[in-house]
Amino acid sequence: MRNLPVIPAAMATAGCLIPTAAWAADRSPQDEARITLRQTVGCWVETDLYFYRGEGVRALVGQSPTKLPSNWAPVKTRVSLMRCLGYRTAKGESYVANLKFTPTILRGAAFRALYSQQFGTRKLPPLNAIVADPPWRIEASDGFSLLQQFGECVVAADPAAAQAILFESVASEKEQAAYAALAPALSKCVAGGSTIRFSKTLIEGVVAEGLYHLAGGDIHMRKAS
Repeated sequence: MRNLPVIPAAMATAGCLIPTAAWAADRSPQDEARITLRQTVGCWVETDLYFYRGEGVRALVGQSPTKLPSNWAPVKTRVSLMRCLGYRTAKGESYVANLKFTPTILRGAAFRALYSQQFGTRKLPPLNAIVADPPWRIEASDGFSLLQQFGECVVAADPAAAQAILFESVASEKEQAAYAALAPALSKCVAGGSTIRFSKTLIEGVVAEGLYHLAGGDIHMRKAS
């Protein structure tokens, strides 16, 4: 069997293929899943950009998740994802996280990782204004276009809080405060004043995509300095 490529030390220090923090008693299973999703997809995006020039990432984010074929992922992408799914708990037990990534969830987590790679996680970059028909927007006939517009609207309404929900520690007081600050924007951006329940994972995904695009993201660019 061929050996998998060794991840450079710089990636390990950036949070790729490193042990996770101990599971906290006050975190829900949903919170733990969000942590694992962030770590896994962050690792995969960095691996894919480094070794494969972002081929797998572009295949994922280049079209609507509702139309993504089942075989969208090249073999090397699947191998990288499985490698990144492996991690160790505080007890030293070897795991392969049992997560089911839907294309929409995987896409959102990939945009979070891309944003972190290009812009960092603390200083908010200048954002472009929302335009009627941006080049990244999926055609209006596709239902996912509405989620894209929702994410862009939320980011434009409160960019700082939008970034904070992506990068504050999961289930921390700072994350809870960021969600509270973003609540008015979330309500404002739901079309027609409807009441819709989104999971935090979905909210973070569409917000990450909106933030990345409005910041002028380009997946060919590398880390923020």
